Amino acid sequence: MEKKCYQCGSTNVVKVVPSSAAYIPEVKAQIAQGKAVVKCCCAGTGTAGQYLCNDCGFQWDHYYELTRQQEDKKKE
Repeated sequence: MEKKCYQCGSTNVVKVVPSSAAYIPEVKAQIAQGKAVVKCCCAGTGTAGQYLCNDCGFQWDHYYELTRQQEDKKKE
């Protein structure tokens, strides 16, 4: 499923992965394909995942998405 930025609406979104995971073949392939970016420290270490918009720089995680989805349902 293609991610869409909650800030600007762009689909130019990549997954944020910790540098310690960059050696994993699947993650390495995502980085090479431009579908993931490496951040040092603990970025992206949660199992829920973090995402970054390449256009506006907005970064969010799975829990932010859940909150936004709940808010959208309340508006309906």
